[in-house]
Amino acid sequence: MFDSQRVWAGTYLRGLMLTGLKRKSVQPMAAALGVPEQNLGHFVGVSSWDAWEVTPRLAARTVRVLEPTV
Repeated sequence: MFDSQRVWAGTYLRGLMLTGLKRKSVQPMAAALGVPEQNLGHFVGVSSWDAWEVTPRLAARTVRVLEPTV
């Protein structure tokens, strides 16, 4: 994953965790986060990243972050 993809991945995940949105699609998330809709949409729809590579690393990081609170 390229550095710019990491940035947009984090932005997209923050958007998915937002509360109060009726829809978790690109437009409402981008508006709520104050980021360009086109850039976020490009990451979601066009960007080539391997979910099988990212998912285990994301899960491990999530556990590390949440572990002290569990």
